[in-house]
Amino acid sequence: MSFADTLSDNVRRKAQRYAISSALFGCISEWVNDSNAIIILFLVMLGGSEAFSLFSSSFSGIASMVLGMPCALLISRIGLRRSYSSATFFGMAMFVLMASAPMFGPRAKYIVMIGALCYNLSRPLYSNTWYPMCGNILRSNERGKFFSTMRFSYMILNTCLLYLAGRFMGDEPQLWKFQVIIIFAAVMAFGRVFCMNKMPIDKSEEKEAGNFMQSICSLFNEHGVLGYAFYLLAAYTASIGLLPLCIIYMKKGLSFGADTIMTVTSCRLCGMIIGFVTVRFATRLFSVRRYQVLTHLLLVLVSFFVLFVRPDGAHSAILMGILFFSSGLAYAHLMCLSSVRTIELAPQNNRVVAMSFCAVMQSIGTVISTLGATLLLASGALAPKWTVFGVDFSHYHFMFIMYFLLCVFSMLFLILVPGQKKES
Repeated sequence: MSFADTLSDNVRRKAQRYAISSALFGCISEWVNDSNAIIILFLVMLGGSEAFSLFSSSFSGIASMVLGMPCALLISRIGLRRSYSSATFFGMAMFVLMASAPMFGPRAKYIVMIGALCYNLSRPLYSNTWYPMCGNILRSNERGKFFSTMRFSYMILNTCLLYLAGRFMGDEPQLWKFQVIIIFAAVMAFGRVFCMNKMPIDKSEEKEAGNFMQSICSLFNEHGVLGYAFYLLAAYTASIGLLPLCIIYMKKGLSFGADTIMTVTSCRLCGMIIGFVTVRFATRLFSVRRYQVLTHLLLVLVSFFVLFVRPDGAHSAILMGILFFSSGLAYAHLMCLSSVRTIELAPQNNRVVAMSFCAVMQSIGTVISTLGATLLLASGALAPKWTVFGVDFSHYHFMFIMYFLLCVFSMLFLILVPGQKKES
């Protein structure tokens, strides 16, 4: 019997509301950091160059990949409560530091960079506690609905924040407006700690058995966790870099205007919103294994049909819009499925380490996919154009084929993942 089964329905529902609220309070600071626009424009106004400012956008992925397992070690030492509290208060302090950067004169841009870097270093410590705590309050038949509701609310709040921030900033934003937004994000982060303090914790895993190396060794006996972690590595490597590549292809290969590109990319947001809404229904209709296969097949179809979007095509923009919508739909289901399955597969006595390992593998796949495509394009190793059977191809099509083959190959890793009975 899991810890969630020992809780009454009322306690569990209340804890789930607090869990979603904590994610939404934390969403504000994460949005300021991840949207790139706020921090990058703030840095530019403080005298940072474009390259210097863009470098700040890479901190989050690097921190998740490098610090995932060390943070799991720290959590096993100091416990879940101290971990998320420390991470949140430290992050709040870094946001206050960034907001006060103009006081440091010529060194202001470096202060913002230090604040952004240190904030991102603390994020894995928080995320590696939130998911295991959610595992304590969710029965197996509640996970799909919970993550569907949470991610849908998260996406809607992000969209509203983006709109409201744009209205507040105006066409010519002043420096103090950036400071107000950053301070607001820091204050709202306190709500995360308040809500998480209301969530129950299984005392037996408040500090998971102090021997971290023993936890790592026991992880290698959990074949389901290992199989799914390597599946996440393969799936994210095969899919995440495709969309940025498509945006470059629309600009340089298809010669789309900026308005068309913005319209097409917005289709992905619509797909993700609809995807988050439909997750709860999909978990009821299909077994988890079949649901995972169908989601991956959608990723395969997207990577296949993008090959048919050609510069001389009459409906290239419409086809791209459909593909971006489909990719958003697939990515939304993949995100929720990864949360559901890692909670399901992680052993209760080693949950933090197991879930951290899955998150690290997911981050590695993301970095490999995006960085690999960037390096391959920048190297100039691919021929710009060539002809096969009278049909012209470009280096973009070669990379599309590469992503398609990787997507098909990554399906083999699903063999390593155990199935589950249909949820009731």
